[in-house]
Amino acid sequence: MKKLTKTLVAATLALGTVSANATILFDNSLNADAWMSVYDSSSKNTFTLNLGSAGLNWSTLFAEKNTTGVVHDIDLSAYADWNTFKASADLTTTEYVIASAASIVSRPGFMLTGADNTFFANMARPAIEGVNLHLNIHANAINADYIDPLLTSSPDTTLVNDADIAQGKHAGSLSVWGSASYNPNTAYGQAADLNLITLHSAHRRTSSTQEVFASQFKLAGDSLTLSSVSAVPVPAAVWMFGSALLGLAGISRKRNAA
Repeated sequence: MKKLTKTLVAATLALGTVSANATILFDNSLNADAWMSVYDSSSKNTFTLNLGSAGLNWSTLFAEKNTTGVVHDIDLSAYADWNTFKASADLTTTEYVIASAASIVSRPGFMLTGADNTFFANMARPAIEGVNLHLNIHANAINADYIDPLLTSSPDTTLVNDADIAQGKHAGSLSVWGSASYNPNTAYGQAADLNLITLHSAHRRTSSTQEVFASQFKLAGDSLTLSSVSAVPVPAAVWMFGSALLGLAGISRKRNAA
Protein backbone atom coordinates (compact mmCIF):
# COMPACT_ATOMS: atom_id res chain seq x y z
CA MET A 1 0.00 0.00 0.00
CA LYS A 2 2.82 2.47 0.77
CA LYS A 3 4.43 1.90 -2.61
CA LEU A 4 1.04 2.21 -4.25
CA THR A 5 0.41 5.53 -2.51
CA LYS A 6 3.82 6.97 -3.43
CA THR A 7 3.50 6.09 -7.11
CA LEU A 8 -0.20 6.77 -7.47
CA VAL A 9 -0.12 10.26 -8.97
CA ALA A 10 2.62 9.41 -11.46
CA ALA A 11 0.80 6.28 -12.55
CA THR A 12 -2.47 8.09 -13.25
CA LEU A 13 -1.52 11.18 -15.22
CA ALA A 14 -3.25 9.75 -18.28
CA LEU A 15 -6.70 9.28 -16.82
CA GLY A 16 -8.29 8.61 -20.17
CA THR A 17 -6.55 5.25 -20.44
CA VAL A 18 -7.44 2.64 -17.85
CA SER A 19 -5.85 -0.80 -17.58
CA ALA A 20 -7.73 -3.58 -19.33
CA ASN A 21 -7.81 -5.35 -15.97
CA ALA A 22 -9.39 -2.39 -14.21
CA THR A 23 -12.93 -2.77 -12.97
CA ILE A 24 -14.10 0.80 -12.23
CA LEU A 25 -14.59 2.79 -15.42
CA PHE A 26 -13.48 6.41 -14.95
CA ASP A 27 -12.95 7.68 -18.50
CA ASN A 28 -14.65 11.05 -17.78
CA SER A 29 -17.65 10.01 -19.84
CA LEU A 30 -21.23 9.87 -18.62
CA ASN A 31 -20.76 6.09 -18.41
CA ALA A 32 -18.24 6.47 -15.58
CA ASP A 33 -18.98 3.97 -12.82
CA ALA A 34 -19.99 4.88 -9.29
CA TRP A 35 -18.11 3.11 -6.50
CA MET A 36 -18.35 2.58 -2.76
CA SER A 37 -15.47 2.42 -0.29
CA VAL A 38 -16.06 1.16 3.26
CA TYR A 39 -13.36 1.58 5.92
CA ASP A 40 -13.17 0.23 9.48
CA SER A 41 -10.65 2.14 11.58
CA SER A 42 -10.45 -0.72 14.11
CA SER A 43 -9.45 -3.54 11.77
CA LYS A 44 -7.89 -1.13 9.22
CA ASN A 45 -9.68 -3.05 6.47
CA THR A 46 -11.17 -1.38 3.40
CA PHE A 47 -13.91 -2.98 1.33
CA THR A 48 -14.70 -1.50 -2.08
CA LEU A 49 -17.47 -2.26 -4.54
CA ASN A 50 -17.77 -1.19 -8.14
CA LEU A 51 -21.39 -0.03 -8.23
CA GLY A 52 -21.28 -0.14 -12.00
CA SER A 53 -21.79 -3.89 -11.66
CA ALA A 54 -25.22 -3.07 -10.20
CA GLY A 55 -25.99 -0.63 -13.00
CA LEU A 56 -25.04 2.50 -11.06
CA ASN A 57 -22.95 4.79 -13.20
CA TRP A 58 -22.86 8.57 -13.51
CA SER A 59 -25.58 8.68 -16.16
CA THR A 60 -28.09 6.44 -14.38
CA LEU A 61 -27.63 8.23 -11.06
CA PHE A 62 -28.09 11.61 -12.75
CA ALA A 63 -31.33 10.38 -14.35
CA GLU A 64 -32.60 9.26 -10.94
CA LYS A 65 -31.55 12.26 -8.85
CA ASN A 66 -35.14 13.41 -8.30
CA THR A 67 -36.60 9.93 -7.89
CA THR A 68 -38.23 8.99 -4.59
CA GLY A 69 -39.15 5.65 -3.09
CA VAL A 70 -36.81 2.65 -3.19
CA VAL A 71 -34.61 3.17 -6.23
CA HIS A 72 -31.90 0.53 -5.70
CA ASP A 73 -31.26 -2.20 -3.13
CA ILE A 74 -27.95 -4.07 -3.40
CA ASP A 75 -27.43 -7.28 -1.42
CA LEU A 76 -23.84 -7.22 -0.19
CA SER A 77 -24.02 -10.69 1.38
CA ALA A 78 -23.49 -12.10 -2.11
CA TYR A 79 -19.89 -10.83 -2.01
CA ALA A 80 -17.32 -12.92 -0.13
CA ASP A 81 -15.12 -9.85 0.43
CA TRP A 82 -17.97 -8.09 2.23
CA ASN A 83 -18.67 -11.06 4.47
CA THR A 84 -14.99 -11.24 5.42
CA PHE A 85 -14.86 -7.50 6.02
CA LYS A 86 -17.98 -7.50 8.19
CA ALA A 87 -16.82 -10.49 10.26
CA SER A 88 -13.70 -8.63 11.41
CA ALA A 89 -15.11 -5.09 11.53
CA ASP A 90 -16.23 -3.03 14.47
CA LEU A 91 -19.31 -1.53 12.85
CA THR A 92 -19.30 1.36 15.35
CA THR A 93 -16.02 2.53 13.78
CA THR A 94 -16.98 1.83 10.17
CA GLU A 95 -17.60 4.59 7.61
CA TYR A 96 -18.41 4.60 3.92
CA VAL A 97 -18.08 6.86 0.89
CA ILE A 98 -19.81 6.79 -2.52
CA ALA A 99 -18.49 8.70 -5.51
CA SER A 100 -18.48 9.00 -9.28
CA ALA A 101 -16.62 11.47 -11.48
CA ALA A 102 -17.32 12.40 -15.10
CA SER A 103 -17.31 15.27 -17.59
CA ILE A 104 -20.32 17.10 -19.04
CA VAL A 105 -19.58 18.75 -22.39
CA SER A 106 -15.94 19.34 -21.38
CA ARG A 107 -17.01 20.49 -17.92
CA PRO A 108 -16.14 18.34 -14.89
CA GLY A 109 -18.96 16.99 -12.78
CA PHE A 110 -18.82 14.58 -9.89
CA MET A 111 -21.09 12.96 -7.31
CA LEU A 112 -19.95 12.57 -3.73
CA THR A 113 -21.52 11.73 -0.39
CA GLY A 114 -21.29 14.17 2.53
CA ALA A 115 -23.44 16.17 4.90
CA ASP A 116 -22.16 19.62 3.87
CA ASN A 117 -24.52 20.40 1.01
CA THR A 118 -23.13 23.86 0.19
CA PHE A 119 -19.36 23.35 0.44
CA PHE A 120 -18.71 23.07 -3.31
CA ALA A 121 -21.18 25.75 -4.40
CA ASN A 122 -19.68 28.67 -6.34
CA MET A 123 -16.15 27.25 -6.32
CA ALA A 124 -13.82 28.20 -9.13
CA ARG A 125 -13.28 25.75 -11.98
CA PRO A 126 -9.69 24.74 -11.01
CA ALA A 127 -10.86 23.62 -7.56
CA ILE A 128 -13.67 21.50 -9.02
CA GLU A 129 -11.32 20.01 -11.62
CA GLY A 130 -8.91 19.17 -8.80
CA VAL A 131 -11.51 17.21 -6.85
CA ASN A 132 -12.66 15.48 -10.04
CA LEU A 133 -9.06 14.49 -10.77
CA HIS A 134 -8.42 13.06 -7.32
CA LEU A 135 -11.64 11.04 -7.37
CA ASN A 136 -10.40 9.43 -10.56
CA ILE A 137 -6.93 8.92 -9.08
CA HIS A 138 -8.55 7.14 -6.18
CA ALA A 139 -10.64 4.95 -8.50
CA ASN A 140 -7.39 3.94 -10.17
CA ALA A 141 -5.94 2.97 -6.79
CA ILE A 142 -8.91 0.67 -6.25
CA ASN A 143 -8.39 -0.77 -9.72
CA ALA A 144 -4.78 -1.52 -8.84
CA ASP A 145 -6.07 -3.81 -6.11
CA TYR A 146 -8.47 -5.53 -8.49
CA ILE A 147 -5.50 -6.63 -10.61
CA ASP A 148 -4.04 -8.73 -7.77
CA PRO A 149 -6.12 -11.94 -7.50
CA LEU A 150 -4.85 -12.50 -3.96
CA LEU A 151 -6.65 -9.38 -2.73
CA THR A 152 -10.11 -10.05 -4.08
CA SER A 153 -12.56 -12.91 -4.44
CA SER A 154 -14.89 -11.04 -6.79
CA PRO A 155 -14.22 -9.08 -10.00
CA ASP A 156 -16.32 -6.25 -8.55
CA THR A 157 -14.90 -6.00 -5.01
CA THR A 158 -11.63 -5.63 -3.16
CA LEU A 159 -10.64 -6.19 0.44
CA VAL A 160 -7.32 -4.75 1.58
CA ASN A 161 -5.71 -3.97 4.91
CA ASP A 162 -4.65 -0.34 5.24
CA ALA A 163 -2.77 -0.53 8.52
CA ASP A 164 -0.02 1.58 6.96
CA ILE A 165 -2.38 4.49 6.23
CA ALA A 166 -3.84 6.16 9.29
CA GLN A 167 -7.14 7.20 7.73
CA GLY A 168 -7.66 4.20 5.49
CA LYS A 169 -7.38 4.16 1.73
CA HIS A 170 -10.71 5.79 1.00
CA ALA A 171 -9.64 8.72 3.20
CA GLY A 172 -6.24 9.17 1.62
CA SER A 173 -6.85 11.54 -1.30
CA LEU A 174 -4.94 14.79 -1.53
CA SER A 175 -7.89 17.15 -1.65
CA VAL A 176 -11.10 15.91 -0.05
CA TRP A 177 -11.05 12.74 2.04
CA GLY A 178 -11.55 13.25 5.74
CA SER A 179 -10.57 16.91 5.64
CA ALA A 180 -11.75 19.31 8.31
CA SER A 181 -13.57 21.43 5.75
CA TYR A 182 -15.43 18.66 3.91
CA ASN A 183 -15.90 15.12 5.12
CA PRO A 184 -17.44 12.64 2.64
CA ASN A 185 -17.60 9.82 5.21
CA THR A 186 -20.89 8.53 6.65
CA ALA A 187 -21.18 6.17 9.62
CA TYR A 188 -22.36 2.62 8.97
CA GLY A 189 -26.10 2.42 9.57
CA GLN A 190 -26.66 6.10 8.76
CA ALA A 191 -28.11 7.62 5.58
CA ALA A 192 -25.79 9.63 3.34
CA ASP A 193 -26.70 12.59 1.16
CA LEU A 194 -25.40 12.32 -2.38
CA ASN A 195 -24.30 15.64 -3.85
CA LEU A 196 -24.04 16.49 -7.54
CA ILE A 197 -21.39 19.12 -8.30
CA THR A 198 -21.12 20.65 -11.78
CA LEU A 199 -20.07 23.95 -13.37
CA HIS A 200 -22.46 26.74 -14.34
CA SER A 201 -22.61 27.07 -18.12
CA ALA A 202 -24.15 30.53 -17.67
CA HIS A 203 -21.08 31.83 -15.83
CA ARG A 204 -18.53 31.10 -18.53
CA ARG A 205 -18.08 27.70 -16.91
CA THR A 206 -16.04 29.18 -14.09
CA SER A 207 -18.14 28.61 -10.98
CA SER A 208 -19.85 25.53 -9.57
CA THR A 209 -23.29 24.50 -8.42
CA GLN A 210 -24.12 21.87 -5.81
CA GLU A 211 -27.38 19.91 -5.84
CA VAL A 212 -28.60 17.30 -3.33
CA PHE A 213 -30.32 14.13 -4.52
CA ALA A 214 -33.93 13.53 -3.49
CA SER A 215 -32.94 10.04 -2.29
CA GLN A 216 -30.16 9.00 0.07
CA PHE A 217 -27.78 6.06 0.18
CA LYS A 218 -27.74 3.93 3.30
CA LEU A 219 -25.34 1.15 4.22
CA ALA A 220 -26.92 -1.00 6.93
CA GLY A 221 -27.02 -4.72 7.63
CA ASP A 222 -25.95 -6.42 4.41
CA SER A 223 -27.64 -3.91 2.11
CA LEU A 224 -26.79 -0.73 0.28
CA THR A 225 -29.99 1.10 -0.60
CA LEU A 226 -30.80 4.26 -2.47
CA SER A 227 -34.20 5.51 -1.42
CA SER A 228 -36.11 8.50 -0.13
CA VAL A 229 -36.14 9.07 3.60
CA SER A 230 -39.56 7.97 4.79
CA ALA A 231 -41.34 9.59 7.70
CA VAL A 232 -41.43 7.64 10.96
CA PRO A 233 -44.61 5.53 10.79
CA VAL A 234 -47.26 6.26 13.38
CA PRO A 235 -48.30 3.09 15.28
CA ALA A 236 -51.86 1.89 14.70
CA ALA A 237 -52.61 2.23 18.43
CA VAL A 238 -51.92 5.96 18.21
CA TRP A 239 -54.38 6.32 15.34
CA MET A 240 -57.03 4.39 17.32
CA PHE A 241 -56.40 6.53 20.38
CA GLY A 242 -56.76 9.67 18.28
CA SER A 243 -60.02 8.42 16.78
CA ALA A 244 -61.37 7.68 20.26
CA LEU A 245 -60.53 11.21 21.41
CA LEU A 246 -62.31 12.69 18.40
CA GLY A 247 -65.35 10.52 19.18
CA LEU A 248 -65.43 11.72 22.78
CA ALA A 249 -65.12 15.30 21.62
CA GLY A 250 -68.13 14.80 19.33
CA ILE A 251 -70.22 13.36 22.17
CA SER A 252 -69.24 16.26 24.41
CA ARG A 253 -70.35 18.80 21.80
CA LYS A 254 -73.75 17.08 21.43
CA ARG A 255 -74.30 17.14 25.20
CA ASN A 256 -73.39 20.83 25.40
CA ALA A 257 -75.77 21.61 22.55
CA ALA A 258 -78.60 19.78 24.36
